[in-house]
Amino acid sequence: MQHLFAIFFRLFFAFLAAKFLARVFGLDNLMVLIGLTLLFLANIYLFDYLDHRSRTSWRRRAQAQPSDPAPEIPLPPPPPE
Repeated sequence: MQHLFAIFFRLFFAFLAAKFLARVFGLDNLMVLIGLTLLFLANIYLFDYLDHRSRTSWRRRAQAQPSDPAPEIPLPPPPPE
């Protein structure tokens, strides 16, 4: 139910923004309103996806790296003079 509410909440705000811009620019056409709504909704989901990816990418990198680093190899002694 929470996911369904989030979808309709975003759809509602995208519709409000589209309706506002359609009235500002004098475009009282149903297709323009639907197009702007879908454009804004896609934009919202794109930014949500990019934000989620940036928050979780460090976890994937941390899991990919080994937890115990390899022991350091000692350097050979300098050559005698």
